[in-house]
Amino acid sequence: MNAYQKQVPIADLIDGMFVCQLPVPWKDTPFPLQGFYVQSQDDKDQLAKYCTYVFIDIVRSRSVNLRRPSGCNQNPEPPEEYKKNIGTTGTKKVIQAKSIKKNSSRYSNTPIKDLDKEFKKAKSTHAKILIAIKEFSENALENKTKAFNILRESSASLVESAINNPDALIWLTRLENQRKDLFNHSINAAIWGLILGRHLGLEQDTLQDLTLALLLSKIGLLEEQTSNQEVESPSAYNYINQSLLCLKNSPKINAGVMTTIKTHMERHDGSGGPQAITGDKIPLLGKIAGIADCYEALLNPLDEHQSLSCSEAITFLFSQRNIKFQSDLVEEFIQAIGIYPTGSVVELNNKEIGVVLESRRNTRLQPKLLVVIDEYGQKIKQPKVLNLAESAACLSIKRSVSNSSINISYFTFGNRSSSALKRIFSS
Repeated sequence: MNAYQKQVPIADLIDGMFVCQLPVPWKDTPFPLQGFYVQSQDDKDQLAKYCTYVFIDIVRSRSVNLRRPSGCNQNPEPPEEYKKNIGTTGTKKVIQAKSIKKNSSRYSNTPIKDLDKEFKKAKSTHAKILIAIKEFSENALENKTKAFNILRESSASLVESAINNPDALIWLTRLENQRKDLFNHSINAAIWGLILGRHLGLEQDTLQDLTLALLLSKIGLLEEQTSNQEVESPSAYNYINQSLLCLKNSPKINAGVMTTIKTHMERHDGSGGPQAITGDKIPLLGKIAGIADCYEALLNPLDEHQSLSCSEAITFLFSQRNIKFQSDLVEEFIQAIGIYPTGSVVELNNKEIGVVLESRRNTRLQPKLLVVIDEYGQKIKQPKVLNLAESAACLSIKRSVSNSSINISYFTFGNRSSSALKRIFSS
């Protein structure tokens, strides 16, 4: 503990305090490694489940009367970079919502299938979806029907892959992240939603509705791009109504899919749209779709915003608990994908850079990596597999790096190990 840290009992925590250290391992909690602001009583209740006291950063803490070391600014502002990634302390009244019902046992005994085979299957499905979405947005009604049928079949295939081996789908988002367009955004968002839905133990039919909704959620934006018609009342949510209108006459599309599309931009505090509803007025699939869509937008923004690393995106979502998103659902999402998700890029304390190959729940901070860049910033001709949990060297992850820092043009999975990448990084 340094001069800028203070040990505080959970009972004495005040909104605005910045928790920078825990007396228990971060990996055993749902809290982000970078720390977080205490925003509500719910935060204190969650902390009390894991410890009786925490350490706070008295410089980063805001609106709190603390004795700081002499020479310190008594009302400091956190660094701009920190504010961008962490967000601000919520001042709105906390909106209560029913706890999420989780069926952890539904897929817990499902055998995990070979990653190589499942990845190839998922990649084939990805290609079909990409073509179908384009056809759906560009063609006449009769061709839309054909494209919709392909999307419906493909969403079922994605659900099957998520159940068989979730890592295969996460690798898919990593492979395609260089192509920043609405088509890939929709597919990646569907994958993140699937990962969370599987983690919650949702039934397969429900998972398919969620997947199909996220795949079709941006159809209205695609329609606007290909149409010369002017929008009478410009709004950030016009495309949602356009999506619903486009899907209205589609066969065999159920109400659950339509409702999820309609509510995927609604937010817990009512700041979303198009209806500005709050809390439990937003259906569960709409809440899940909102988190998945936001997470993908943070990793691979479609506009001029800088992309965030996985841990930065997770930290932002965590800062928005009970503000933009329901608290326990955000925590379940973090549990589902892990602190360093499969396919994320990290820098080690020896300055080497690697890609996470495998992240187990009991070794979250020590995943298996493929080291691809050496300590001098040069590409390694023969990337090496490194298991931090078993490494004799004192190596650890220093920070998460934005996926855009490494361009993966092509890679394959080794035949003998489902968690080994053979090659191949291009400049």
